[in-house]
Amino acid sequence: MNFFNKSQSSLADTKNKIIIFKFIITLGTKKMMNFEYQKYTFNLELERKISTDLYIPYALRSILGMQLKRLTCIFSNSDKHCPIERKCSYCFIFESIIDKNNSICKGIQTAPHPFVITSIQSHHNINTIQFELLLVGEAIDHFPHIFQAFKQGGTFGLFKERVKYKIKSVFVGNKNILNDEGDLILVNENKFWSFEIKSSSSQIKELNIKLKSPFRFQKDNRITGNINYPNLLQSAFRRAYSLSAFYGENALLENPIYFDFQKYASGKEIKTKVSFKHYKRYSARQKREVKIGGLVGRIDIQGSFSNFELSLLKSSKIVNIGKNTALGFGKIDF
Repeated sequence: MNFFNKSQSSLADTKNKIIIFKFIITLGTKKMMNFEYQKYTFNLELERKISTDLYIPYALRSILGMQLKRLTCIFSNSDKHCPIERKCSYCFIFESIIDKNNSICKGIQTAPHPFVITSIQSHHNINTIQFELLLVGEAIDHFPHIFQAFKQGGTFGLFKERVKYKIKSVFVGNKNILNDEGDLILVNENKFWSFEIKSSSSQIKELNIKLKSPFRFQKDNRITGNINYPNLLQSAFRRAYSLSAFYGENALLENPIYFDFQKYASGKEIKTKVSFKHYKRYSARQKREVKIGGLVGRIDIQGSFSNFELSLLKSSKIVNIGKNTALGFGKIDF
């Protein structure tokens, strides 16, 4: 999804083929973008040990989609048009349907998914799985359905071996939100991220940015194997912009100015050590295994960081960045 076709200009260096991207943003209220979110840490106990080459979030996303549809869809065995397709938990979370003539990005009929499933544990000889589920905005209200879908999925099983599991705990922060019977205790205190522009610079002199799961950065409609620090900021801005627009508040829709990410590389010492990593997944549509991957590694940066940069980088730690974030790709830490 590209929200920036109309607001993007470039200055090309014909020798080095460097493109400097400028995005139109808005100076409106003090807090220009914000959204509510919550993170849940699930701990699953498998009925037996297993080793798998499958990227664990693939299996978790599959079981969630299947069971959530069974749980909430009242027209699953009908070819009739669903009158509540934009209200039920399955459609809101997995289809994310919007009006084609929406005011945010005309012509686009699906919003970015309001969830991320992340797990970076070993895939070999495991009998437990820990994963993190992020929900943004209104998606938080659908958590009871999501929890029940994962619970029902335990009787169906994970991976092609259909390994059954039980949910042992679900943590929000340091609090287990399951009672002794394994039932859900609702949490009413959610977290907020907001984006502000301030002219002063932070005293932080060094950041070690880790790409903990594959970062899929798209350039010229292709996933690239080369990235730099401005690319990282650009991707973080795109992600925060779209989530704020669809699931929070975004004041960056009027009174545009031009902004250049390239300038934030100036005066910094930047060392990039990344490699391209593939994961296998089974495509039901293509009926075969396919590979999907991105960049992992680290970007070490020394210099002075503005609050603008740090705010964007903080958002990337929360919601992931790049393509296929719902699969847990683009997990950033520093």
